[in-house]
Amino acid sequence: MSENRLLEVFKHYLDDTISPEELAFLFEWMKGKGFEGDLDEVLTAAFANPALAEPGAPEDKEEVWAALADRMREERRPFIRRWLVTSLSAAAAVLLVGGYLLWHKGSPALAPQAQTPAAATTAPAKAFDAPPGIKGATLTLANGSVVSLDPGAADHLPDQQGSARLSRNGHQLVYAAGATGAALYNLLKTARGREYTLVLSDGTKAWLNAGSSIRFPVQFEGNRREVEVTGEVYFEVATEKDKPFVVRSGGVETTVLGTHFDVMSYSDEPRTEVTLLQGSVRVNGTLLTPGEQANVSRETGALVKADADGKRVTAWTRGLLDLDNGDFGALMRQISRWYDVDVVFEGMPKGVHIGGLVHRDVRLSMLLGYLADNGVHYKTEGKTITILP
Repeated sequence: MSENRLLEVFKHYLDDTISPEELAFLFEWMKGKGFEGDLDEVLTAAFANPALAEPGAPEDKEEVWAALADRMREERRPFIRRWLVTSLSAAAAVLLVGGYLLWHKGSPALAPQAQTPAAATTAPAKAFDAPPGIKGATLTLANGSVVSLDPGAADHLPDQQGSARLSRNGHQLVYAAGATGAALYNLLKTARGREYTLVLSDGTKAWLNAGSSIRFPVQFEGNRREVEVTGEVYFEVATEKDKPFVVRSGGVETTVLGTHFDVMSYSDEPRTEVTLLQGSVRVNGTLLTPGEQANVSRETGALVKADADGKRVTAWTRGLLDLDNGDFGALMRQISRWYDVDVVFEGMPKGVHIGGLVHRDVRLSMLLGYLADNGVHYKTEGKTITILP
């Protein structure tokens, strides 16, 4: 295995551009017997490369390698191996559990098809698990009929809505504008444990997270493009200078011309959040620039601007679950939607901060095991998770 290949994959991991194939390659390499020598070469090259090593980082390669060696000596349980790398790329860290758990820039990412950790958990012995969510949705047509877009569904999808053409491209619903006609509206809705992608008639793309909906005209008429959403939807809006794009969500109006932004407006969340990644938007008249988020209180309507990491907010569109959340209740609601389970609180964890990015295609048992390893106590019964003090 060449050093150049390893360094290339390692760099892609550090700068968040790693592909699923490269991630699998990295996991297989770290499970091999001879990875320590290869890793030493990669660390040497990484620290010599200014694009990877943070200037002025307190640790050097020897300290990183010593930390790795200590962790390897500590962990001797079958199939459980942990390595910790610090100081690369702004103190980036890599942690491997059973060959499948990575920490990146101080936060974990779980690989697909992970094995359940052998660590003890406070959950009862009774088996409890749930598969991750899948691509799927229901489409309500203008005449009120409902079409299932779940995998294997036998429902027939019409190829026409008014004069607009309608098609399915993999797990993506696509509308194409036709001749001007009467205004017809469709409703695309994802249940808990489902997500889906929509291409509107103007070319705008909308990604629906679990438990979300979007009501939209089959083609846009007039001088405005307007849709209504619930839950969480990420938009990449096609630019039309004379036709602003308007998103209505929970009493919040977001207006754009062409941009990338995320709207989170679940009814069980205390606020609507609009996060801008590219371009500019106005949220209830307040201008946002890239890297800003508007938080609008559901109770009072008050709007507060804050800085936000757009890549983390939209991690779900790339198949990741964001755990880096100071609000533990919000984190568990996110888990509840994706795994279609109920969460009850008998108490809140104290002194526990969960962080990181987890692949959304791991089973619930893997995620619960990780929470337990980080001090979260819970019990399970049926499809209900009860968080204990």
